[in-house]
Amino acid sequence: MLFSISAPTIPLLFLSRVLATSSRVAVTYFDRLQNGWCDVAWIQFANDVAAYTRKLQSHVAVQQNVLLLSENRYEWMVVDLAIQFLGAVSVPLHSTSTEQQVRQIADHCNADFAIVSDRAQLAKIASSRSIQGVATFDAISSSFDSLNEIVPLTLERLNPLESTRNTVERLKERLLERSVQSENLFTILYTSGTTGEPKGVMLSHRNVLGNVHSKLQTLPLCHQDRRLCWLPMSHIFARTCDLYTGYSAGCHSIVSLGRDAIWPELKHFQPTFLNAVPYFYEKCVRTIESTKLTPRAESLQEFLGGRMKLCNCGGAPLADYVFDYFTNHGIELICGYGLTETSPVLSSNRAIAKRKGSVGQAVPGVELRISDDGEVLARGDNIMLGYYLDAQETEMTIQDGWLHTGDLGYLDPDGFLFLTGRKRELIITTGGKKIAPAAIENLILADNLFEQILVVGDGQDYLTALVVIATQECDAAQLNGKDFSQEQILERIQQRLAGLSQYEQIGKVHVVDLPFTNENGLLTPKGSLRRPQILLRYQEAIEAMYKR
Repeated sequence: MLFSISAPTIPLLFLSRVLATSSRVAVTYFDRLQNGWCDVAWIQFANDVAAYTRKLQSHVAVQQNVLLLSENRYEWMVVDLAIQFLGAVSVPLHSTSTEQQVRQIADHCNADFAIVSDRAQLAKIASSRSIQGVATFDAISSSFDSLNEIVPLTLERLNPLESTRNTVERLKERLLERSVQSENLFTILYTSGTTGEPKGVMLSHRNVLGNVHSKLQTLPLCHQDRRLCWLPMSHIFARTCDLYTGYSAGCHSIVSLGRDAIWPELKHFQPTFLNAVPYFYEKCVRTIESTKLTPRAESLQEFLGGRMKLCNCGGAPLADYVFDYFTNHGIELICGYGLTETSPVLSSNRAIAKRKGSVGQAVPGVELRISDDGEVLARGDNIMLGYYLDAQETEMTIQDGWLHTGDLGYLDPDGFLFLTGRKRELIITTGGKKIAPAAIENLILADNLFEQILVVGDGQDYLTALVVIATQECDAAQLNGKDFSQEQILERIQQRLAGLSQYEQIGKVHVVDLPFTNENGLLTPKGSLRRPQILLRYQEAIEAMYKR
């Protein structure tokens, strides 16, 4: 069995993988021109990277910030590596970003060149003061006066392919020309901003590769593993835990067409490993449970494709009932924890060492400790270089070599980390009680009546909640053909919170008609609640719950 590969930079890691398994399938993606799925071997992948590198070399300078705005595509993977081979700095943005968000980030990092997927994404950068030139995955004729040049990045395959050794040697020469080193800044990732303004997290090759190897020591993978990549590649979770661990271990990666396509893709491609956020796994449980009365109800394993060996979870707290469901149905569900600032993984459970409710033990190379006020602190090679053009925030976040995560938690005697909430999200009641809302929300979400919930109560004398009812996933016996009254909803909530203190109980609820989503700006791309935005959107409803 082939094992994972180490290297000082991500491009060298990729080239080592190409040499080791040149003819094996590296990526499967949907070819829009051919209207069908296409397999790409590692040598073809390398040739495509070399082609993009040649096309971009006259437009991209060493350490130049390059904006990357695209949905998940094979071309995203290719251009990500091409930018690195040119010694430049990629600044990937989520494809759902608004024109205002794109303009704000482009101008902040002073990016004068952008790479976009299609015309819709191209339109978002037109108002940026800094962007002068652009490259596109799709062929686009533009009428944007602000752009000096549009470079088409269509994939032009050589036939026959250039030899593996020649391709690798030419790309290595490019790295030498551009002086690509382990300590170099290679990406700036703007945080999704659950609170406050987005900040540009600066990561080096050393930061990310240290985390890649730590992750693979914790959850080993090999060339026989097949992963469905559907998390946004613009997020560090996907880049480290899907893309770069894949290059190291030689996994076969399938580029998903997105959230709406993931269910049939699981059945078709039968992956053995999956990275996802808690909301996805909750959705699995709810969907399967809602079909129990059908003549042919699927098992969890069938639902996930039939060959799933391990599911990895990160990005937000995982509810105990979801962990129990997967465990009881024979699917390994491993929960971990990290931040964009930590490349991202700090801790993880393991198949041979796990504890329900925890986010695991520190991964190799990472130290964790708890501050006097309960904040989780971290130290290791994976800690960011700092925030771009923000020395003050950097100094506040990294003190004496320890990164202050902003998360509250505790370590048990065996070193398992348990998170209890966000330091900045603590609810402080008028009685002086400090409450972590996420813990209460997870208890309530164990009832499949609730799709989403946000607990409110800062500066008040009791807690309230905004709830999204999962009526489409409740059977007829539960609903009895009627909507639930507030009293019935509160009764269900009280059943879940029976073991908590009086001040942690919910006094009133407001039912939200539409779910919190990334599209309506109330969820981050990784699935976390945007609390400030939700509170602002439903300010009147919240005020009404506190009227006497």
